[in-house]
Amino acid sequence: MARFYLHIRDGESWLDDIDGIEAANLDLALEEAALSAREILAELVVEGRVIGDRSFEVFGEDGSLLAVLPFRQELRID
Repeated sequence: MARFYLHIRDGESWLDDIDGIEAANLDLALEEAALSAREILAELVVEGRVIGDRSFEVFGEDGSLLAVLPFRQELRID
């Protein structure tokens, strides 16, 4: 298991994930990030707030940026 940190970026704003999550690999960490992004998006929609340019920036234990997951990627609008 490895620790991944799912920091949230919203334009110039930044919200640190100080606890991180445990996952077996990056793919599983990204699945968790996608689920969390959908939950946050649902809250924003219910509250009538702007989604904006939020994204998870996924960092490894060594502080390296491993992936960026834009919240908009998780919207399903047909």
